[in-house]
Amino acid sequence: MAELYWGTTGAFIEHTKQNEIAARLSQAFFDHYGWSTPDSEVRSWRNSLRALSNAIELGGFDDHGLLLEFQLPLTSRRLDAMITGHDRDGRPAAVIVELKQWSDDVQPSRVEDMVTVRYGKRLKETLHPSAQVGQYRQYLADTHETFHDGVVQLRACAYLHDFHHDDRSELLSPRHANVLGVYPLFAGDRVTELVEFLDDHLGDGQGIGVLRSVREGRYRPHKKLLDHTAAMIKGEPSYVLLDEQQVVFKTILAKVAEARDLGTRSVFVVRGRPGTGKSVIALNLVAELAANDYVVHHATGSAAFTNTVRKRVGTRASGLFRFFNSYLNAEDDTLDVLICDEGHRIRKHSWDRFRKKQAIDPDRPQLDELLAVARVSVFFIDDMQAVKRDEIGNSDRIEQLAEDHGAEVHEYGLQAQFRCGGSDAYVRWVERTLDIRRTDSQLWGGTDGFEFDYVGVIFGDDLVYRPRQGWIGRREFSYDGGLKRGVSEEEFTRLVKNTYRVLLSRGLKGCYVYFTDEKTRDFFESRLDRMALELAAESDADYDEAP
Repeated sequence: MAELYWGTTGAFIEHTKQNEIAARLSQAFFDHYGWSTPDSEVRSWRNSLRALSNAIELGGFDDHGLLLEFQLPLTSRRLDAMITGHDRDGRPAAVIVELKQWSDDVQPSRVEDMVTVRYGKRLKETLHPSAQVGQYRQYLADTHETFHDGVVQLRACAYLHDFHHDDRSELLSPRHANVLGVYPLFAGDRVTELVEFLDDHLGDGQGIGVLRSVREGRYRPHKKLLDHTAAMIKGEPSYVLLDEQQVVFKTILAKVAEARDLGTRSVFVVRGRPGTGKSVIALNLVAELAANDYVVHHATGSAAFTNTVRKRVGTRASGLFRFFNSYLNAEDDTLDVLICDEGHRIRKHSWDRFRKKQAIDPDRPQLDELLAVARVSVFFIDDMQAVKRDEIGNSDRIEQLAEDHGAEVHEYGLQAQFRCGGSDAYVRWVERTLDIRRTDSQLWGGTDGFEFDYVGVIFGDDLVYRPRQGWIGRREFSYDGGLKRGVSEEEFTRLVKNTYRVLLSRGLKGCYVYFTDEKTRDFFESRLDRMALELAAESDADYDEAP
């Protein structure tokens, strides 16, 4: 279900006059999500949709289609309204209308395309309504096949029915002139201007067929968007692949093409320690697959990583970079390929305290959603990098569920180290010192390679070493509420050790460590053998060596 209400504009006007429209939306919301709509949203629907109904009736738009609360594909965002019809030249068209109950209390913001609005007793910076509806329009034009290449003309505007037109208002400030020129804003006392805008773009009516096209259209990123995304990634010099990274990259590309040609399901599992280039390969795969017209997404469980990538590729391409919980209610096989970076951060379920009640199937595992949404899934994973109690992703679980989906599983391993001065021996030494994995690196001799790009780590009291007892996790010194509650002492210790393993291996060239616990510092120093200068040159152990 992509919308809460659809039908003719005539029916909408009648339902509004009978004061039924908010109740119909509320019931549709409950039927779909399984929980009641907040009273504030019901009141908003009642007020805003009455104003929209008046404008539609005033313009005589009685031969049009209408969608209310239309969900943008593969997002939790919903459009307030979309009206469909034909323009005066007989071309099929649609207009998105963003509805706001804002009045005159809107203040400037120092951020481009933003304004400051009072919500109750607090001020909040938010997108200018025209900028907001403009993003919705761009997203649909890029990702909904009905709007590709002008098949259906798509326009957008904002209607602030409680706002009185004032040229001095921040909403109409000259600094917003560019966005207002493309996506106009109409005040409640200028409703005739809204009617004229709608008439210009939808004046020839006949909107039911267009409405059907929109409802039946599929999620399919436009080739221009895919090309743009590919160009943005390929233009980043730090995303160059070397040696075994190229081998894995090219092999996966060949297998993906084979899976598409044969119509089969495939799952790829790529294991690698920190610094082996998993994320670089993942981003290059997105670029190459997008350039070859695959419907591809990149997903992680890390807000910091995903937001960083989104900034690099720009706003328009950011929709292809998502989180693992983005596919909560997605249809199967929506994508050709899903690239899952940091697969160890997959959680048990996609819902949380904010989204739990919106899950159609609340018991469905997140991993099952990821495997079902694409015919080909690629998981980059480090089984020892989970740092949260509800992060359950591991390669064995992925492979088992993949087989349940009837997918062919392909496995790859990465060993070459591109962080820590290029020394895998250092990473193995960290694992051995933290008693995470048995490796051959019991002492660290080091070399003179740590010269640039250092990382600093404060080793706190949440994990201490005691002779004859080993590593002890102390949750009373942890400030991670999600980590220290609901897990056993053993599990807490394991996750904290994984956390320090990740932190200690983040430096490209080297790492400084400060210890708050003296005995823990002494233990680490005891593991340093400054005379063993040849240790780093030893042959690296295989990544998947037995613990």
